[in-house]
Amino acid sequence: DNALAGAVRRAKTRCFISTPYFVPPPSLSRALQDAARRGVDVRVLTAGQTDRAVARWAGWHRFERFLRAGVRIFELFGRILHSKTMTVDGAFGSIGSYNMDAWTIRHMLDLNLLIASSDVARSIEEEFQDDMPDAKEIMLEEAEDRDPLHRLAHGLTYHAYRWL
Repeated sequence: DNALAGAVRRAKTRCFISTPYFVPPPSLSRALQDAARRGVDVRVLTAGQTDRAVARWAGWHRFERFLRAGVRIFELFGRILHSKTMTVDGAFGSIGSYNMDAWTIRHMLDLNLLIASSDVARSIEEEFQDDMPDAKEIMLEEAEDRDPLHRLAHGLTYHAYRWL
């Protein structure tokens, strides 16, 4: 988490993340929002279909905040997303089993390999772009227009998910 947040804080042009469960810890959340606010192209590809629906609901609780900051969020449909990758500025890549969620930090022994290589970053970015035709971008209006019951469910799920 700290290494990923640090890399995002140093991003100048772009940061692409692919993760099935997007409920990032506070330090990474802040880094992503700050990067987007300073003009970095921050894109997150997460699962639209998942084996852990509670993670998807928890993630939706914070989507509005990310979208307002300028982070672009996409949900992948048509297949299950297993990739857990990140690239920064086409020079740095991260590949591993870390899901970028609080559950992983507390309960799993996941890790990512951090690689300072433009070749690796380019390969990860190509795979990210290959997934885009099957992804739906979440727009701010969609997040804002959730009905109150969904908002409540997303919020409760988020808080329970973070502290379990």
